Parts: sequence; structure tokens; C-alpha cells
Amino acid sequence: VLLYADTVTASMSAAMGETARRRAKQQDWNETHGITPTTISKPLATPFDSLYTSSGEGKGKRGRGKQAKQPAEASASVDITAQNVARYLKQFEREMRDAARDLEFEKAAALRDRIKQLREQFLIA
Repeated sequence: VLLYADTVTASMSAAMGETARRRAKQQDWNETHGITPTTISKPLATPFDSLYTSSGEGKGKRGRGKQAKQPAEASASVDITAQNVARYLKQFEREMRDAARDLEFEKAAALRDRIKQLREQFLIA
């Protein structure tokens, strides 16, 4: 954590002291029990996991917080055809803008990639 301030207040000093105390206690525990801390690595769930898998894998709810918005038809069974691709493109573009506005850049990038894939698949400029 980076902390920017012109002066260190008493409450800031207390918080930094408590953090240092907890860190030292955790390091002692790890050394005593032979634990080497490692970073966890989990795949990110996207609203389009079900679109890329044929068996419907990836539809489970993972993580905490508000669930990502999915198109109503995309959450059921997605059957994007030449007749309805324009509607999906509009919907995905709106969701991409909403995600970017909400600072959900990974979701916005996934939507951007899906839009590009659809345009290439249906030869839309």
C-alpha cells in the first residue's frame, strides 16, 4: 500500500505501527510452521464464459460483489445469427461503455474482444 501525505498524523502512525506488528507476527508464524506465502492465481470469470464453452461450463457464480450484467438472452442459450447480430452488437457496446464508466476495465476489454469477434465472424465493418 502506498500512502501519500505531507505529514504523518497520530492516527496514521498508529495504523502503520499496527500493520507492522501484524506483519511481524504473521512472518514469525510462517517461519515457525514452514510456510512460504505465495500469490493465489484464479481465472477471472467473464459474462461470456458460457459463449466460449460448448458444455455450458463457466456459468457458475464466482467471487463476491455484484454479479456482472449479462444480456437476457445470452444468459440462457446464445444463438447469435446473422439476423440478430446487430442487436447483440448494440447491447454489447452499451455494456462495454457501462463497464468502462464503472471502471471495470477487464469486463470492458472482454466485451470489446467479443464485439470484434462478432464483427469478423459476420463480416460487419
